[in-house]
Amino acid sequence: MNYLKEKDKPSQKVYRECIEALCDWCESNDISVNLFSSSHGYDPDTHEITLHHGSAGTWLHIVTLIHEIGHAVQPNSAFHSLRKSVKRDKAIIIEMEYTAWQCGWDVVKSIGINTSDLWYHYSRAWMTYWSAYIQHVYVQEQHEVYSSIYIERPGYTDYP
Repeated sequence: MNYLKEKDKPSQKVYRECIEALCDWCESNDISVNLFSSSHGYDPDTHEITLHHGSAGTWLHIVTLIHEIGHAVQPNSAFHSLRKSVKRDKAIIIEMEYTAWQCGWDVVKSIGINTSDLWYHYSRAWMTYWSAYIQHVYVQEQHEVYSSIYIERPGYTDYP
């Protein structure tokens, strides 16, 4: 089954508890969240996470919020200080997407909502989207949006 189209829903109670815990964490870390946007992503300039309204009430909505939180808290790329090249830029994109998934799950564990059901859906999405990132970056042309997010990110500094 294609996870991108799956509309598997948690109970309303589980959905509400996860979203509330994640949004509370965001608020306490000065990250705003728009749960009902026409797109999804994290904007480092405004510190805002947007989630597409079409996935509201689903595991995908929760999973996307966790992943975008990961982008908000992830460290800068280990490769950023290297000489600019297509190879370096592709490595940064793949690295940043991977670390966003890991950092997002670290936040989930830190706030104590890391249930086996949530891990099941999160790990499935991670593998599904991870494969898509790799194909997009290494098989198809590099997408300019990725570059603007990771390569030319305002405030980027060399990895410590």
